[in-house]
Amino acid sequence: MKPSRVKELEGLQMVWSHWDVAFAEGLSAAREWAAVHGHLLPPTTATWNGHPVGVWTKNLRTAGRKLMEIETRREQGLPVGSTVGALTEERRDALEA
Repeated sequence: MKPSRVKELEGLQMVWSHWDVAFAEGLSAAREWAAVHGHLLPPTTATWNGHPVGVWTKNLRTAGRKLMEIETRREQGLPVGSTVGALTEERRDALEA
């Protein structure tokens, strides 16, 4: 796709990835929840403005553990296998921020 077309579509607020939109919405809700509670350790039943921040953080902790396992295997020179379900470094950085 031509860069001019991409720019035009982005100007129309094109959604390129529903996964990215869902992560951004979850991150926003998690930030608000953490600002009120002083931490980001919600119970799995916690919601914030209708967003299930408890389930969202639980799923990201699981994805983070998978990323750590992958990094450990790489350091040890072992085969990594599938990275499906692992937290991306970009999302890990966003969570740490």
